[in-house]
Amino acid sequence: MLKRLKGIGKSALPRAGTGGSLPTRPTDPSPVPLAWAAGGNGPNPYVNLGDALSPIMVALVSRRPIDHAAMAADTAGPEALSRLRGRAASAALGGADRMAAVGTIGQNLRGGRVSIWGTGCSPYAGRPGSGPRLPFSPRADTAFDIAAARGPYTARLLTGGALPEVAMGDPALLLPRFHDRPVAPRYELGVVLHLAELADRTYEAHPAAGLVRYHGLPAAIDVPWDGQDAVGGARRVFASGAAGAGDRVALITMVTAPDAMSIADRVDTLRACRRIVSTSLHGIALALAYGIPCLYLASTAGPVGPGEAALDPSGVDLPEGLNPRFPDLYAGLGFSRMPFWRQPKAMPTDWNAVICAIDAMADPAVGLARCSGEMGDALAATCPAGVAGLHAVSVGRAGPSARSLDANSDVRSIPFMGRARASRSTAAAAMATP
Repeated sequence: MLKRLKGIGKSALPRAGTGGSLPTRPTDPSPVPLAWAAGGNGPNPYVNLGDALSPIMVALVSRRPIDHAAMAADTAGPEALSRLRGRAASAALGGADRMAAVGTIGQNLRGGRVSIWGTGCSPYAGRPGSGPRLPFSPRADTAFDIAAARGPYTARLLTGGALPEVAMGDPALLLPRFHDRPVAPRYELGVVLHLAELADRTYEAHPAAGLVRYHGLPAAIDVPWDGQDAVGGARRVFASGAAGAGDRVALITMVTAPDAMSIADRVDTLRACRRIVSTSLHGIALALAYGIPCLYLASTAGPVGPGEAALDPSGVDLPEGLNPRFPDLYAGLGFSRMPFWRQPKAMPTDWNAVICAIDAMADPAVGLARCSGEMGDALAATCPAGVAGLHAVSVGRAGPSARSLDANSDVRSIPFMGRARASRSTAAAAMATP
C-alpha cells in the first residue's frame, strides 16, 4: 500500500546522468562550512559512521578542508552568522551560508541559505523525541539550493511539493571510488543496527533490552588493515581467536571512534560480509555501493518474512508503514521496487531464512552499476564545494592501486567531533575557571 505525501502532485522526472568526463577545477584552499551531526561523548568519544560520511565525502570529492557548521543558523547569533556568510562566500558555495550532504537532516536545517548535496529529509519536523511529530514543510526563513537530493521524496519535501530536475543519490554511494583496498570475506551475514537499537555507544554492537530478534548473535570485530603481504599484494588479516571468528552471522554497530583509521576499519567490516541486513540506512547504502547483496530489516506490522514494496519514482506516494528513508534511497537510485525482511523486535529471527531471502531477492549488480556508472557520475559532478578530488580517481572503476580512507590527508584532518562542540566545551571550561 502507498501513502501519498500531503499537498504534493506529480511532475516530470529528473533527467538521468549524462556520464562522460567529470568537470574538475583547481583545489580551493578555503574551508567548506558543512552542517552535519557531529560526534558525541559516551564511555569514549564516538561518531555514527553514517553521519561521519558527510564530511568524508565532501572532503574526498572537493579536496578542501571542512569546518563544522550549525544546523540552525538562527541559533548562531547575528555576528556568528555574518562570519559564516563571509566564509561561505570565499568557499564558492554560490552564496549559500553553509552546505549539507549525507544524513537525514533536511528537517533540522533552519535559517539562512543551505546548499544541498544528496541530503535526506524526514516527513516530520524536528528531531524524534523533541515534541509532537508535526509534518515538515520548508520554513520561510530558510532557502535550499538543491544541487542533488538523496531521492525524489526528499526533493519534494525540500521544495514544498515540486520535483526539481536535479541529480539523485546519497554521496556515501560514491565511497568505493576512494576506498577500495581488498577485503577478505569474514561473515555470511552482517546485521547492522541503527543507533536507536543500541544499549550504549561503545564500539561493539550491544542491542538494547527487548530486541529479541538479535538474541544470541556475536558482535563483529574490526581488525586493523595490515598493509602489504610478502609478495606485495594488499591483504586483509583477521586475528585468530577474535570474538565472532568463524561465526556465520554477526552484529555490526555504526558507532566507531572519531578518527579516519577506525572509520576505515568499520567500513571494511561491512565489506567483509557476504550479505547485509540492516536497520541503518547507511548499512544499506554502503552495501549497494560495494555490490553486497542486502535487505532492509523492517519492524512494521505484517507477516514475518520477505516482502517487496513498490516505489513511486516521482516521489509522491510512499510505501505504507516503512521507514521513508529507505524508499527514498532506493528510488533515488532508480529502483522501482524495494525488497525487505519484516521481523518483529520481540520475536527470534531465523537467520538462515534471511540469508536465503537475500540470495533470492537482492541483485547487487544493479546497485553497483548505478553507483559506479552514470548515476554516480551525475551525483559526483554536482558537489557544490567543487570536484577537484575526482581527477585523481578513475571514475566508477578501481584504480591501479588500492585506495584507503585513512591514507587520505583530507580525511585525516576532518574535525569529526565538530569544532562548534569543541568551542562550547572550551568556553564552558574557561567560564568555570576562577
